[in-house]
Amino acid sequence: MPPKSLRARMAETGLVHIIAAHSPFSAILAEEAGFDGLWASGFELSALYGLPDMSLISMTQHLDMLRAIAGRTRLPIVADTDTGYGNAIQRHPRYHGI
Repeated sequence: MPPKSLRARMAETGLVHIIAAHSPFSAILAEEAGFDGLWASGFELSALYGLPDMSLISMTQHLDMLRAIAGRTRLPIVADTDTGYGNAIQRHPRYHGI
């Protein structure tokens, strides 16, 4: 039986349990562990490539990883396609010459 949508689960319980998925394997483990959904962000993907920020990889690489994750799980996925601009590292005064 496929998992319920996050909206349906939230209506039932008032709470959903979502965990970050950094790869197809972590998506499989999250589903087996009983989570309601996945959060797939670019920040973790940039870490996979050893880069300090998502803005240093293309959106294609991010979407390719999301496609791979979606192909391995039935869980709903919240795809964070933020390119990294404005994250905590970039707001640090050192990076703005302040």
